[in-house]
Amino acid sequence: MSASLLALAVVAPWLSPQREGIGLPAASPPVTASRTVGNCKISLDYSSPGVKGRPIFGGMIPYGSVWRTGANKPTTIEFSEAVTFGGKEVPAGKYLLATIPGKDAWTVILNKNFNQWGVYQYAEAQDLARVSAKPSTAEKTECLDIRITPKSRTAAELELLWETTRIAVPIAVDVDKDADKKIEEAIAKSPNDAGVLMEAGDYYLQSGRNLEKAAQYLAKASEDKSNQFRPIIVWRRAQVEWKLGKKDTAMKSFDEAIEGAKALKGFEAVGKEIEAMKASFQKEKK
Repeated sequence: MSASLLALAVVAPWLSPQREGIGLPAASPPVTASRTVGNCKISLDYSSPGVKGRPIFGGMIPYGSVWRTGANKPTTIEFSEAVTFGGKEVPAGKYLLATIPGKDAWTVILNKNFNQWGVYQYAEAQDLARVSAKPSTAEKTECLDIRITPKSRTAAELELLWETTRIAVPIAVDVDKDADKKIEEAIAKSPNDAGVLMEAGDYYLQSGRNLEKAAQYLAKASEDKSNQFRPIIVWRRAQVEWKLGKKDTAMKSFDEAIEGAKALKGFEAVGKEIEAMKASFQKEKK
């Protein structure tokens, strides 16, 4: 056994997360972070070292070598649903997040073997995805910061910031495909459930998709005049009608929703909100 491997074998048990130690603050404290994009929860787990006056990239972290992208145990990223990572299809699962820093380009790696210490057992054969990321200059970040930054309801970025370097990898989630399937299944099971119909119609309203279907679902949901939430359903119906260009019909639906809200105790604030939206749409109509 080489001297370096022997040293690692001796030290590793003392660095193991199973050993409680004496409660001293970590030099590179652990960080966990998560963000939900669509129905996909994206989770990060890493240790965050500080600059501490040291030259980092091209210095302490050499260019061209695989880096654990943090300190101590390997950095991991987990997806609860399938995603596209830097243009590469990635199934749901937990992965080692490693990088190869470069002066002009970085390689960002998702590797299947996340259960190791650092990247001492890293094997390229276990890579699931490798993507290129161009580094840019950012304001100085003392402690390594890895985050998931939302960009839209279907997209986010994996961002890494440390020293004065920033890299980013786009992440996309096929939100609509999953949602369409769930809507179809729910309505097939409960075709007359006003709650299901409203939820489906509202989803399409908010996403700006399948507005004709949304109008049908909300019209059917509003047929039950005994439903105490009917003013809200009609309000959603009015917004869909407006988006479909049926502006006169939408104005009538707004009035119906306002009247219904005013007739119900506890819905006064809702009525005022509907009135405010109707007024803003009327200005746009002119």
